[in-house]
Amino acid sequence: MKVKSKIVIILSVFAIAFALILSISASQTKAYGSEVTLTTVRDGKSTVSSGKFDTLMSAINNLTVEQTANAEFYLILNSDVSTSKFWELRKMSKTAKLSIDLNGYTLTATQGNVIQMRSSYVLNIDGADEKGNRGKWVSLGSAASPFYIRAQGDPTSDATANITNLDIVVKNLSNALQPALHIQNGTTNMTGVKIIYTGENLPLDADTSARNLIKLIHGTLRLVDCEIRDENTRGIKVYAIDAGSYIESGVGYHGSLYVENTKVSTYYGIKSSYPVNKIEKCNIEVKDVAYTGAGNFDIIDTATATEKNNISSTTCKLIFAYGDGISTIKIKEGNMLEDKIITEDGYVFVPKGDGSFYLDNEDYYSTVTMPNIFSDGMVFQRDMPIKIFGYCRTDGASIKVSLGAETKIATVNDGEWEVCFDPIGASSSLTLTVEQLDVNISQPMAYTDIAIGEVWVISGQSNAEYELYKMEDAEDYINNADNFDNIRIFASPRKYSFETEKYGFGSWHKVTAELLLQESEISGGVPAIAYVAATKMASVFEGDVTVAIIDAAYAGSGIYPWIDFDSFKEKFDGRNSSVSKSVDTYEAYEAFINKNGRLPYSSEELSLYIDKPYRDVPSVCYNAMIEPIFGYSARGVIWYQGETNIGLKDEYIDYFDALKETYKKAFSNEDLKFFAVQLAPYGTVTDSFRAAQYKMSFAKDTYLISSATEGVVFNSSDLKYSSVSDNFVHPSRKSPIGLRIADAILKNVYGFYESEVVTAPEVIRIERNGSSIVIAFDSELEIFFGEAPSGFEIAGIDGKYHTASAVIDESRVILSASGVSSPAFVRYGFGKMNIVLADGTMITYDRSLANSSDTEKAKIIAPGGKAYEFHKDSNSVICTRFNGNLTNASGAPMPTFELAVGYEKEN
Repeated sequence: MKVKSKIVIILSVFAIAFALILSISASQTKAYGSEVTLTTVRDGKSTVSSGKFDTLMSAINNLTVEQTANAEFYLILNSDVSTSKFWELRKMSKTAKLSIDLNGYTLTATQGNVIQMRSSYVLNIDGADEKGNRGKWVSLGSAASPFYIRAQGDPTSDATANITNLDIVVKNLSNALQPALHIQNGTTNMTGVKIIYTGENLPLDADTSARNLIKLIHGTLRLVDCEIRDENTRGIKVYAIDAGSYIESGVGYHGSLYVENTKVSTYYGIKSSYPVNKIEKCNIEVKDVAYTGAGNFDIIDTATATEKNNISSTTCKLIFAYGDGISTIKIKEGNMLEDKIITEDGYVFVPKGDGSFYLDNEDYYSTVTMPNIFSDGMVFQRDMPIKIFGYCRTDGASIKVSLGAETKIATVNDGEWEVCFDPIGASSSLTLTVEQLDVNISQPMAYTDIAIGEVWVISGQSNAEYELYKMEDAEDYINNADNFDNIRIFASPRKYSFETEKYGFGSWHKVTAELLLQESEISGGVPAIAYVAATKMASVFEGDVTVAIIDAAYAGSGIYPWIDFDSFKEKFDGRNSSVSKSVDTYEAYEAFINKNGRLPYSSEELSLYIDKPYRDVPSVCYNAMIEPIFGYSARGVIWYQGETNIGLKDEYIDYFDALKETYKKAFSNEDLKFFAVQLAPYGTVTDSFRAAQYKMSFAKDTYLISSATEGVVFNSSDLKYSSVSDNFVHPSRKSPIGLRIADAILKNVYGFYESEVVTAPEVIRIERNGSSIVIAFDSELEIFFGEAPSGFEIAGIDGKYHTASAVIDESRVILSASGVSSPAFVRYGFGKMNIVLADGTMITYDRSLANSSDTEKAKIIAPGGKAYEFHKDSNSVICTRFNGNLTNASGAPMPTFELAVGYEKEN
């Protein structure tokens, strides 16, 4: 009985244990039988749920910032998962943590994207299970970036992504902007990760242009024990890593790349312009270029094998350090790195002994370089001396320069050289060659398709930059572009710099319909008012005269950034605290860059840090866009700027005078003419600034162009690009302004229209006659619409303005107002806008009452409270004017002004 009892007891224990195991197994099956298990930990409490991957990710995505604060989310895959969705997780708190464990399974993204990390939380992704089996993240779709890491609107974000033990398989990189891993800021750490590109999910006719597996824009990327491999058989050229840079709010951002114990097997290796790239104990096996760009590569114990060249640009700075490992860098076919580097174009670098290299035998190889303004298709100013200039590393060297049939010899002095050719009339199809003499190896630099014509600079901020394809009647100009094959543009990216650039940015292009249609990568597109003016000039010039535009505009820039720093500091430092701070800021940024090799990221790094240094810091736009072409002649400048500086008012003229001095020196023309556009009014504070702009025209070298009818017509173009809530800071009616500029240029610079009136009325003299004011103009006046002159106000010595009644007497206007017995001031075009409807109705209203930001319609309220609503395609408005109704035979509106009695224009 005892033995039997023991057996029964033992069997009972086993039965209970087995039942317990079944119970546990059943509970686990219930908890983990779905695709994913989600554990949420917050405030010390833990909750567990399970379900589909998409459902649980959507639930996290829909939580608020408050709901994710200090929360930790753990997603564990229990099976292979397929998803066609992606999540931006914009509302994730900075204190949150999201962890995804693939647990050895495969996650397949049919549309490519899965996670766009848009805030500064911590993201952890691990692929392996407990036994070390690796998980896979497979991307099938055309929007390939499975991981897009960018804390929205925060370039200095401390967002952190940790990716480990994972195979990322990408079957389609549709273009270079959709890589496998897109990092825009924060820190990304990848350990034991393989990124594999197959290229198998592309259409058969897909192009073979270069794509990126990793795109690093800013922040820090660390790769340890990783592999980047290209298995595509489609002939697509792939970069393993493309580390670029970007500008946000005018600040340039750069980051850091660290690669350790990693194997790269792609067509191209690493492309970078970053100041910091550390490549240590790696194996770089590529088909073409291992390291390319303008970055610095700190290469330690790294083996590099290429079928072609290792370096594609001599601007790369390679610093080699050696330990016990093997480091052979193949630079040129047949040459291995032992005691020197020989680049493809013949430069020889020898070690300095500290891991860096210097250029040897400078007297053996040509070292001539030239700024980017010199390129095929360039245009020189006719009938002015033509300066050709550049750089050379060998002082005392002789540089042979030939333009057409004429040749000059320059001598290099302090690294620079220059020649000057006599003036040439309008010409085309010329060739420029530049060659360094007295060297054994010199390939002449040859530029073709050069023209001699008329060169005009467009400069200022967004209304100067405003692209033609956005313009109200853009289609007419685009369709007619082939009839103006003699217009060219030097198109520059919008750049600023705290150091004077030697070479500049951009290149020359013939303006075609195709170029007008696009927002090109080279620049922001062809500026509207400059192109319209160029077409009018080209149609009037006798013969086939090329008209050239040098595009030097930057949206949002003030006037300070376009004045060279030395002049600005000498003239204005100490004028007021704001100006002094702008000078101090420039010098602080300059010192920081010299020390750190980059711009500061935040106020923690630099006490004078500002978000948009190009706006009100002197010289930064000049350094990048004007200084590199210093000495290149031009006939004149179209200047459209001031929105950023409306607070300066009467001071603006002083800065404009300094700008004119800067540009006259830069473009080698003391007779340089300026055609400045008076701002289109916006908000309620621009009138006094526009009146101050009127005084710019007092100078003999400056002509003012009114933008009075440039305002909204309430059509689709204006509503799309300048909603009523903006008060039309960027009105789309640019062609009237371009045509007015052209007429003013043709009359005042080239002598056309000698007996015609083509420009707006201009005040010659203001006198008091009893209780009236008499204003004399340079031409007979006309009324544009209405029955009597409108828009005038007069004031006594107290400065209190009253609406004036006006009478036209040929080229004079006689003004009077009740309550003003002894007038001392007069102003025109302040505060109102007249709208003329198709049925002849004229509405005069305060523009501050425009109260709709709807992109489909505009709503205004006229005095008396009557509301008018205009649909974008109604065409019910035929004219708008932001001032009074006076013009002359030109039809051009009179600019806004404010002047004192006794004013008389200088002869």
